[in-house]
Amino acid sequence: MVSKYLRVPLRYAIFHNASRSCLHDNGSGPNGSAVEYPLYKRGVERERFERAVHLLKKDIEQLMHARGKSPAKGSHMLANLKALLNHETSSVL
Repeated sequence: MVSKYLRVPLRYAIFHNASRSCLHDNGSGPNGSAVEYPLYKRGVERERFERAVHLLKKDIEQLMHARGKSPAKGSHMLANLKALLNHETSSVL
């Protein structure tokens, strides 16, 4: 939702569906098709879930770069997201 409010299109589109949300990696499938990666663990292959988490981390880094922030090396994605939100709220005040 942060990308919507900041008006930054994400490389890996997120489709919100409550507890069944997923990411789409356009062009990485056979014949350039989109591949869907679930953001939930139950009933899916572990590798697909881990790939979704990795892509989500890349989306957060993309948001940070778009807003002039550098993601901290080795930092957890939630720490990066918090830094981004702190940056955005401090610039409004």
